[in-house]
Amino acid sequence: MRSDAMVSTTEKLICTNCHSDGDPGLKTAAEIKSQFDDLETRIARSKDILDRAAESGMEVGQAQLDLIQATDALTQARVAVHSFRAAKVAQEVEPGKAVTEKTYQAGVRALHERNYRRVGLSISLLVVGATLLGLKLWISEIER
Repeated sequence: MRSDAMVSTTEKLICTNCHSDGDPGLKTAAEIKSQFDDLETRIARSKDILDRAAESGMEVGQAQLDLIQATDALTQARVAVHSFRAAKVAQEVEPGKAVTEKTYQAGVRALHERNYRRVGLSISLLVVGATLLGLKLWISEIER
């Protein structure tokens, strides 16, 4: 079965039949696996914050669509593993990292905007409530 475990240095795979600790092949595999893990973590982080923003009613549809590019970059990096060069994999991972940073920041901005709106709404409600209370007191004063 194909998976990222194929470049893992901890899995018991055929690789360890020929390669041992300190071998350049295992070092390369560890670098590649680290790059995969890093991008997967960044994608999950961005997805999480965008989901929270969307659940709060904020518009983050474009950022969610953009995040697909990061997943595509991960797929391209997985294809590049056949080059057996960590630098080639990194070259494919970098655009994905850039996208995840952009989409994460979009999520941060959306949540900040949500909080700003909530404060504004709270202040507006206090002003409306104070106005209604003032009108009620004024009307009761007139009726006396």
